[in-house]
Amino acid sequence: MSRRKLLLIDGMSNVFRAFYAIRRLSRQGLPTNAVFGFTTMLRKVLNEEQPDYVAVVFDSAEPTFRHQLYADYKANRAAMPDELAVQMPYIFRVCEALRIPIIRQPGYEADDLIGTMARQAVEQGLDVVIVSNDKDLCQLVNDHVIVIKADQQTKTVLDARGVEERLGVPPSQVVDVLALWGDSSDNVPGAPGIGEKGSVQIIKQFGSLEKALAGWEQVERKSYRESLRDHRDLILTSRELVRIKTDVPLEIDWAALERRPPDQAKAYALFTELDFTSLLKDLTDERVVSAAAPAKAEAGGAPEPPLRYHTVTAQPEVQQAFESLWSHDRFAFVVDVTDEKLRGIALSSQPYAADYIDLRAGQYALDGLRAVMENGLLAKTTYDLKSAIKLLRSHGITIEGACDDVMIAAWLLEPNRGKYELAALVHDYLHLDVSSDAGFDACRQADTILRLTTELRARLQQQQLESVYHEIELPLIAILAEMELAGVRIDLDLLREVSVELESKLARLSEKIYEQAGRTFNINSPQQLGEVLEALNIQIKRKTKKTGRISTSADVLAEVAAEHPIVQLILDYRELAKLKGTYVDALPKLIDPRTGRVHTTFDQTGTSTGRLSSRNPNLQNIPVRSAMGREIRKAFVAAPGHELVVADYSQIDLRVLAHMSGDEAMTQAFRQGRDIHAEVARTVFGATTEAQEKELRRMAKIVNFAIAYGIGAFGLAQRVGLSRTQARQVIENYYRMYPGVRRYMDETTELARRQGFVRSLCGRIRQIPQISDRNANVRQRAEREAINAPIQGGSADIFKLGMIRVHRALQREKFKARMVLQVHDELLLEVPEPEVTPVLELVKQEMERAYPLSVPLVVDVAHGRNWLEVK
Repeated sequence: MSRRKLLLIDGMSNVFRAFYAIRRLSRQGLPTNAVFGFTTMLRKVLNEEQPDYVAVVFDSAEPTFRHQLYADYKANRAAMPDELAVQMPYIFRVCEALRIPIIRQPGYEADDLIGTMARQAVEQGLDVVIVSNDKDLCQLVNDHVIVIKADQQTKTVLDARGVEERLGVPPSQVVDVLALWGDSSDNVPGAPGIGEKGSVQIIKQFGSLEKALAGWEQVERKSYRESLRDHRDLILTSRELVRIKTDVPLEIDWAALERRPPDQAKAYALFTELDFTSLLKDLTDERVVSAAAPAKAEAGGAPEPPLRYHTVTAQPEVQQAFESLWSHDRFAFVVDVTDEKLRGIALSSQPYAADYIDLRAGQYALDGLRAVMENGLLAKTTYDLKSAIKLLRSHGITIEGACDDVMIAAWLLEPNRGKYELAALVHDYLHLDVSSDAGFDACRQADTILRLTTELRARLQQQQLESVYHEIELPLIAILAEMELAGVRIDLDLLREVSVELESKLARLSEKIYEQAGRTFNINSPQQLGEVLEALNIQIKRKTKKTGRISTSADVLAEVAAEHPIVQLILDYRELAKLKGTYVDALPKLIDPRTGRVHTTFDQTGTSTGRLSSRNPNLQNIPVRSAMGREIRKAFVAAPGHELVVADYSQIDLRVLAHMSGDEAMTQAFRQGRDIHAEVARTVFGATTEAQEKELRRMAKIVNFAIAYGIGAFGLAQRVGLSRTQARQVIENYYRMYPGVRRYMDETTELARRQGFVRSLCGRIRQIPQISDRNANVRQRAEREAINAPIQGGSADIFKLGMIRVHRALQREKFKARMVLQVHDELLLEVPEPEVTPVLELVKQEMERAYPLSVPLVVDVAHGRNWLEVK
């Protein structure tokens, strides 16, 4: 009959191994590498060893007898990293969920508890398996005790033979070897000058430590002889430090250590919270989870309750479907469209149920839809509310009242995610795989959107994101929809003239490039361009990963622009070609023939900082410094009888930085209306005359914004044309001028390292998952993100609040003026000529009152017939 088995897990040994072996983050940016590695290790050894008893053993925080024996014991051990400390509560929760007892006792280390439990277990007739990476535990190995090292891929078994192969001596002599060898991690001194190899040789020669100390004169190597002779007491003390106690006064409740199945509900809840989706099926019984947590019953593949989806077309059924919405807190809807025409709408007011209403059935269906959508007392929820607003507006239906948007909610929770497709959100938050489900139709979508809303609203509350969601992002959706519907007027004749001029300039540049190259080639081909640059002996060290050829990207070429005239010509060619292809030739094709205007799409979820982006066309990248870039702005014009009004936040990022850093000098400069760039030109760059100040102001402006974005000496040197040493000195001078800025940067990166994310003025979060990465370049980039995210996020908060205030004020005053574009820090309005003066005053007033900073918010407003004229 085989002996029963006790499995003892050395807690911190395996936690540290997991922490340093893998990298992993939750969607919320919480480091979970140690938790995940520890959990998978547990899964592996439990499945392979099938123990009858199991326990995880941890050290206690109190000093032990070893500290009394040797005051410097573990004195040089570094504090636990913050990114590991935040994971320890989760590791204890893993043990609780898997029903694995945790053993610890004040005054004793885990090794001593393991040694005592192993001895008692063998006396009880058990075999013992110890899971640890600590070589000290090899001294416990005997016929019934083994040590294993387990990770996700391999397992190393150390029985008596394995110990001798690894350490060079049998288990009975391990303590003596370790006494000589010492342990730098625990600050066990050992025998000075005798390392691992020498320790093994000496114990093999003498058989025991006592004999070695007594016969030190027989040791061949002089340094070893002297160490044994001169450090006898230190060596004997070291032996007591490394010897594991097996007689700790520990009462073992063997019944409590019996292996039990996991607590399914707790395991499910924990692994879901940590995004351990791969472990859900392996470590939980879905039937038990379903019974214990019915709200999460679909997770991990458990069967859902019966789905009650119906298609209704008859008038009584349609009316009943709409009327049933009144008895619930909110309903989810999905608009079904074919060729931009309403085909139907799916409605769900309770989980696992939805009605699909065919809107082509008759006018009664559209009337019913209008009634519920335009009733402000009915709360609604959907995915991509802005698109739904625009679509229904085109059919004469508006959406009134409170409305949730699960896409926006998910973006606020995970701004780094990048993509927010509904099927992916359903998979990640509801644990339903609908990616290949042909039944993910409108009813299914409406049902899952309703369930997603409950889940995401709870997470928004947990992350303290409710105010950003309800006071900024949700109110902005309808405003952006109106701006997209309004569009902006384009001067086609001007664009045609610019296109012809650009074509001519590109032809002239091509001839100059061919002349410098000594031959014709395809300037737009990276391969051919690379061959030309190599033939001209232009030194480019960077190569592309994909082809292995030299890189011809713009940033690489900019670094070598001074080496040969052809490089600057190529950069000029590329800029003009991009202007022509992206804007001059593309904008006319994007004009809606029904309105005669270009209707860009504003993307709320397009950035991780909260700033708006745009597409089709992307208006954020129109150059403003080049003459041809300004000509493109000239093509954006007001409709007849109107003018464009442009409101531009002045130096908003720096004002947010002054507010967040509390720097006294910067704050006073803004309060007194002084030119912050001119001050830096004088103080940092030493400008003493008006001419010098004017010349250096441009460089000072670059420095101001570069430092606000956390850019270091290397990046600054590239931007302003200084050496790295000069750039480093500029930064130091800047910090002396604004010490509060330096303090803000240090405190913000430390906060990000401690909690894994940063917040903007209004509470918007940005996870910084790589803030403690072991790769210095990756870590430094994350530190820059941590510094910059609250600044850019704060600017985005203010601008959006300003837009909301302007929109409401225009409605309140019943002006016909309307917002049409938002680009960077500029807001463009199309205003009837009689309203220009009052609208200028209103816009400036509302935007400057958007948020109470410690420094004034300043908005520059101007008006004109086209965008260039205004600027």
